[in-house]
Amino acid sequence: MNESVAPDAAARSEGEAASEPFAAPQDAAAGGAIAATGESARGSSTYATGGGGISFAHRVAAVYLAGMLTGVRRTEVSELPVRRVSFQTGPAHPVDDLLVECGDESGEVTLAVACRATPDFVPSHDETVKLVGSLLSEVERFDTDTHQVAAATAGRSNQWDHLATLCDIARVHADPESFQASMDVDGRWSKPVRERQKHFLKVVEKVVEDGTAPKEVLRLAWRLLGRLHILSFAVQSPDENDRAAVATSLDGVASAATDGVVVRNQLEVEATRYDATGAVVDLKVLRRDMHVLLDSAATRSRHAWSVLTEQRKLAVARVRTTIGDEASGGPVEISFADRREQLAGVLREAGTRVSTLLVSGKSGIGKSALTLSAVEELLRLNS
Repeated sequence: MNESVAPDAAARSEGEAASEPFAAPQDAAAGGAIAATGESARGSSTYATGGGGISFAHRVAAVYLAGMLTGVRRTEVSELPVRRVSFQTGPAHPVDDLLVECGDESGEVTLAVACRATPDFVPSHDETVKLVGSLLSEVERFDTDTHQVAAATAGRSNQWDHLATLCDIARVHADPESFQASMDVDGRWSKPVRERQKHFLKVVEKVVEDGTAPKEVLRLAWRLLGRLHILSFAVQSPDENDRAAVATSLDGVASAATDGVVVRNQLEVEATRYDATGAVVDLKVLRRDMHVLLDSAATRSRHAWSVLTEQRKLAVARVRTTIGDEASGGPVEISFADRREQLAGVLREAGTRVSTLLVSGKSGIGKSALTLSAVEELLRLNS
């Protein structure tokens, strides 16, 4: 993560060189097992391998950290919110720049992100061949659909757009044979997309051992493409629209004494520090480090409400609203029409006076079911 931000470092034409080397894996067997080569027993320090300061990768990391504070959902991880960001995750992860863990009650997805401002996905570009090698090793080591990989690029280029299209095609084909058959249909895909697949197959072929069968090269390429995301980040000159959007999103969590621009800039500084120390950052750590600039209520209340929502779901699930079962001819819905209306009125009055209401009665007569149905009625009337 040591690509320095510079005015001329934005996305350019194909053939642009990336600056950080990656270990290229070798095909260990005909079955396609891949192991990274040149991998040391220790992770490397960014300050040992390159200059300090705010880099492209740190600005990408700041985007994910900002998402953690604001609760924004990311499309590359099935529209889940960011929960944790880990820095310098090698040697456990061949793709070791960022590990972004996302999830909520609906599911979890992990994204291993390689930050390369200007990769060139052609077999003659050694640094990008190494990048593809690390991506192949990552999907080999973590072979599950909930573990995705990404290449973060600076801005947009036709090459990266065509590769992103290729990834989308691979994701909707269940096997490499159907993927290739789709690519071979005349007129189905544009010539640039078809050419990009040929280039990518050559890159994969260069990564693996000589003599690997074309069918195995296709399988490896299809598997990687199906889990690869090409992510464009407009976070450095001449296009900083994503940086500006991050600042706008952070306005809602900034303290009254500051604004989203100041919070964003500090997140980039913190990302540099986190990267140097191989940090693992969740919302608790991030709030602690940024508390001076944050409106604590704005970042904490969201979590508190999510906890209350989960507890409410658990409470509702434990309460029966019917009596009887299939053995007795089927359950009968308990009707609370009159009592529910009466209780709803009392609840509304208690809320207006900010007072406590106690619902009492003998065990098993339906107090919990009655109270929950009254609350549901109030929610329905006020929605």
